[in-house]
Amino acid sequence: MTERYADAWSAIVRVLVANGVDTCFGLPGDDLELLRALDTAGLDLVPCRDQRNAMYMATGYALQSGRLAVCALGKGPAVTHAATGLLEARESGAPVLVLAAGAPEQRRGSGGFQELDQVAVAAPLVRWAHRIGHPDRVVPATVTALTRAGGPPPGPVYLEVPDDVRTAEVVVTGPLPTPPERLVPDSVPVTPGPALAAIRASRRPVVLVGGGMRHRNHDGVVERFTERLGAALFTTASGRGAVDERHPLFCGLAGLYAAAPARELWSSCDLVVSLAGRLEETAVEGGTPWPPVTVVQVNIDPAGLSAEFAGPRVLGDARHAVLGWSRALAEVPEAGRTGQTDQAEQAERTGQADQAEQAGQAEQAGQAEQAGQAEYAKHAGHAGNADAPGPTDAPGPTDAPDAWVDRIAAARKAMTLDAEAELARAATLPGIRVPELLAALDDTAREPRVLVQENGLQDMWSYCFPFHTGGGSVVPSEQTPLGFGAAAAIGVKRAAPDHEVTAFIGDGAFFAARADIAVTAPAHGGVLYVVLCNGGYGWLDAQRARLGLDADRYPFTRPGAPPPVVDGPDIHYRVLREKAALTEEIRAARRFCAQGGTAVLMVPVAPDDIAPPIHDAEVVPQ
Repeated sequence: MTERYADAWSAIVRVLVANGVDTCFGLPGDDLELLRALDTAGLDLVPCRDQRNAMYMATGYALQSGRLAVCALGKGPAVTHAATGLLEARESGAPVLVLAAGAPEQRRGSGGFQELDQVAVAAPLVRWAHRIGHPDRVVPATVTALTRAGGPPPGPVYLEVPDDVRTAEVVVTGPLPTPPERLVPDSVPVTPGPALAAIRASRRPVVLVGGGMRHRNHDGVVERFTERLGAALFTTASGRGAVDERHPLFCGLAGLYAAAPARELWSSCDLVVSLAGRLEETAVEGGTPWPPVTVVQVNIDPAGLSAEFAGPRVLGDARHAVLGWSRALAEVPEAGRTGQTDQAEQAERTGQADQAEQAGQAEQAGQAEQAGQAEYAKHAGHAGNADAPGPTDAPGPTDAPDAWVDRIAAARKAMTLDAEAELARAATLPGIRVPELLAALDDTAREPRVLVQENGLQDMWSYCFPFHTGGGSVVPSEQTPLGFGAAAAIGVKRAAPDHEVTAFIGDGAFFAARADIAVTAPAHGGVLYVVLCNGGYGWLDAQRARLGLDADRYPFTRPGAPPPVVDGPDIHYRVLREKAALTEEIRAARRFCAQGGTAVLMVPVAPDDIAPPIHDAEVVPQ
């Protein structure tokens, strides 16, 4: 069988369709043959005004869906402008295929229009970068790009189509090649070794979940593993959305964003199990320095295994490691591991969850979850007992795991009481405070939902447990490029049209993406933008104040500046100033989004409205 395609874009789009791609994001260059090929194939293009935003949208789509996203670019400055988005996609582990135009081969070296060694620019930022040199290589190169993007580990790839290849006829003989079949092992045996030995020996463990567990924990294997260990469950910032944040062992984010009671847990743990995450500085420092304990790291990407920590490092799929460890712990029960002498009680706490995992029966899994939650609720009820260890009582090395579970429950209770106290304090202050805003967003949200976040000074409130719980989360990687969340929310909504998508961002980030928010609103709406307005860049202004620099000379923010105005028939725009109207204004905005519109709620915020963990870390003025 022979198929002929009039140009390279038609052949590439044919391969994309064969591999389940239905949406592209981007800002093509002068040649619009790609749009014609997309129209012919029935694929949709989300048009953008800025190549960075196109990359952020594609990354948001890939992170939310776990599927390949496609981003189309022009050449020369279009590629350099997209470089920040490429960096973010790489650090987030997002499978994104970048299709870029390129100067023709016969003009290379002549200083032609927008000529640039684009492969050299993109290569450090992607998993694979390639320039197609001949029409016969169009289809094989596209298939290779799809394979590399999917990983493991997943990440962005760059494919350049020079103008002379783009316009040439492409002839394909035989069936279109497809990416390789991925085999899933039926059983997950774990060879006894130092990692399993460390897990068995621990009495005060912490499980830290990274971004690589996203879409690898769909049936709660991490939560069940954590229950079996009786461990405190934390995530990195990028790990948000990988676990159920309503789980009774979840204690929030590690490092910079951890509340004081959670930091107490960290200070007295005896083991950290890091699952598919990078142990970068905001997770391991920032006010919560780790004690000198063993760290078991698991990562399928060798680059994700840090050499800075003592302890076993496991190269492999963290999901398979968790399943294998859970099975090994179940097959060799230890009284010292559980601290239980009553086997019936032990079965109630952990056996049901393990049986559900082995049998693969959803009904049993639900029963196990209910039983586990009931047991942990019982522990939480003990937290107020004078005989139970409090969050500041350092347990000895022989303490039973039950004591650690009690401490986790006590820490969670303390964080809840702190949050309630913060909300009570906010109610006495003028204007809308960020904790009140987050509480109203949670109260008005429906399921399924997802919060898309930035990483600015005041939107960091949403990183701090328990100020945002429930639903999923999409956050920037440790690169934290300005405007990522604002644009990524559009890609998230495309990936999950049935989800209620809220972007919780600052006004600096909103400005960076405003043109694309406006242009996509008529056809690609449904996102609620909650914009914290401090007149600029709050984090930089806080650092200026910490150093005592002059605010007039370095005006990173303009307190009291009017919020930016956005208008249009497809945009619901409000400025929120009154506490009494907050909940109803959010409900009205959500109703507008449910009809496919874009809602923008501007909320002026006070400069001192900063989350306590950020204050505690002494990175802003006290």
